[in-house]
Amino acid sequence: MVGEQGNSGQNWDERPAVRMRLRAWTAFFAEGTFIFWNTSAIKNYRSSAGIYLGPEERGHLRVLRRFMRGFDPRARIVSVGVSAPANVRGYGLSGPHRFGAYLHAFRNQASPTTGVRITIRTRSPGSATWIDPADGRVLARKAIARGTQRLTVPPFVVDVALKISFRRAAAALRN
Repeated sequence: MVGEQGNSGQNWDERPAVRMRLRAWTAFFAEGTFIFWNTSAIKNYRSSAGIYLGPEERGHLRVLRRFMRGFDPRARIVSVGVSAPANVRGYGLSGPHRFGAYLHAFRNQASPTTGVRITIRTRSPGSATWIDPADGRVLARKAIARGTQRLTVPPFVVDVALKISFRRAAAALRN
């Protein structure tokens, strides 16, 4: 857990919501979390800055909270092979019930990133859902098999997330 996280110098500028979203998602995929130093009473607060948590920022955190809901507490960090590592960073978590991946296009955030593939290893067959971390929109769904998978990532601009629910685990949870 990282406490009192915020921006340095000033609590708000043109892109703090995107930076906050990237920090929050990568923290989750590093098995961590932040406590934000909330200075939402005023924009352009200077000094020990903190972070402005306005409607856009809170919306991003709601999407992450929905993604995390039901995520396996036994999940551990795993590698995600990305076909374009010079342009996209990949993070992964895997447990007995869920697998998650988070990709960040760190070089180009002005136009869609396309043609990226990831290589993952899954424990069981399941259902894969790609979402846009900015607003929670479902970008694609796909059934997947057990074992090593090479998945095509849907086009995305800044970041994209993948959540896989394993079928056997879902059936065991219902019984």
